[in-house]
Order: sequence, then C-alpha cells, then structure tokens
Amino acid sequence: MTQYATWTGASGRQYEFQIDGIGSQYRSVPGIYMFVRSQNERWYSLYVGQTNDFNYRINTALKSHNAWQCVSLRGASHLATLVTSGTERERIALETDLRHGLNPPCNQQ
Repeated sequence: MTQYATWTGASGRQYEFQIDGIGSQYRSVPGIYMFVRSQNERWYSLYVGQTNDFNYRINTALKSHNAWQCVSLRGASHLATLVTSGTERERIALETDLRHGLNPPCNQQ
C-alpha cells in the first residue's frame, strides 16, 4: 500500500507527497523531494530539495548529496516525493515555499 503525507508551504498551499523508504527506486522524472523521518506517527521534514531527475538525485548520487550527513544524523528513514511537470523555475518556487513553511533543519541556504 502506497503511503502519502501532506505538508503546507509558507503560502498556505498544501502539497501531497508519496512516502517511500530510502533506497527505493525512482524514475527519471522531475519533482520535489524531502528526506523525512517519522515520530509519534507523524512525518517530519529534514530537508527539501528539487531535481529534474529523481533517479539520479536520490538513487545514483544519494551518498554524495550535500545534505546526506545531516539527514542521516537526524534519522532520515524515508523520502517524500512529489512529481511535477513544471519548469526548473517553478520547481524552485515550490521548493522555496516548502522550505519557508517547514524550516527543515538540514536546509542551509
């Protein structure tokens, strides 16, 4: 059974993400992703990012991800993904909305 969770950006807009364990295989599609952990039956975002290729960013290049050490130390166990069809500019705007709304501890921008 596929699991989903909803997060709210600074704009008040809600986004529904699919939750998968770290190491799950992803297609080469663009979108927004978050490293997350569960506590008391609730999902917490540790890092928000965007990519034009889920397969490369969170499969192939996972261990070299700039936030990998931070999210690992904070107990990230899953990835939340939201496939988008927009441009990079639109993905960055969505990522920024979520970062400002969630203030994840491993985003240092």
